[in-house]
Amino acid sequence: MFSYTDVYFPILQCLSDEKVRSKKEIYQYIKEYYQLSNDELSIKTSSGVQAYKARVDWAITNLCYFKDIAPIIRIQRGICQITKIGIQAAESQEGFKEWYELFKEYRKNWNKKVNKKEKNYNSIFDETNESSQSPQEQIDQLNNQLNEALKIQILDEIKNQSPQFFEDLVLNLLDRMGYGLNGQKSLTQNSADGGIDGIISEDELGLSKIYIQAKRWGNNISRPELQKFVGAISDKPTKKGVFITTSDFSREAIEFAKKSQSTTIVLINGNRLCDLMIKYKLGVYVEKTIELCKIDQDFFEN
Repeated sequence: MFSYTDVYFPILQCLSDEKVRSKKEIYQYIKEYYQLSNDELSIKTSSGVQAYKARVDWAITNLCYFKDIAPIIRIQRGICQITKIGIQAAESQEGFKEWYELFKEYRKNWNKKVNKKEKNYNSIFDETNESSQSPQEQIDQLNNQLNEALKIQILDEIKNQSPQFFEDLVLNLLDRMGYGLNGQKSLTQNSADGGIDGIISEDELGLSKIYIQAKRWGNNISRPELQKFVGAISDKPTKKGVFITTSDFSREAIEFAKKSQSTTIVLINGNRLCDLMIKYKLGVYVEKTIELCKIDQDFFEN
């Protein structure tokens, strides 16, 4: 897919007829210009915005940024129009390159001013190592990388704990997820219940239950282990089970769980377990919150 800098020139071409256009119209133009495939259109940022739209948005922000040389301006929220400078830049690739060199010079001077105030500041306009992604996408990617490192730490910590600790952890996680009404959850005694490690109630009277098995293993869970768990549930009033492991499941075990008709089994491997612990803040805490603000166009227009 195109980078946000690639899309500067096509946006100017879209607006070159000097008509006022909405971002929706620009999105459509860019989609057709690059003949984006369904796979490309399906790529989204963590906030659910289509990636190509995020890149178009950031390109528009850059094109409007330095007012003295801005090739386009925002008339109002989501509405853009080309300027005289933009018309010249849109006429040809040579004209665009001239404007882009000027833009880079403005950006360089702007970065110098900022760097005097903030040491080690990485400018949003630093394109020396150009990425195809918008800054929002880069933030999402960095967040994912930090979470991947955190997941390794979580699994290491769990493996250093006792099996009893892991069973408690699993029940507490499901409780935070909304299972186990009013804290109605319990561990079975020393796995005496045929491989069932815990039970949580879905309703206040305990009529509907979910049976839990928690395995703090290094090896993958095989089909026979899953069959034992299903067998332990088979004579229970409700036939719902969650099998959670710090490792993973074999292909045969996954297929068995999918095809099981008498019992509903949900499999949670180590990676998904960590994702859920991060999501529901179990065993982790928010170290720092960063607020990303955007201009309130209505405030300035009214």
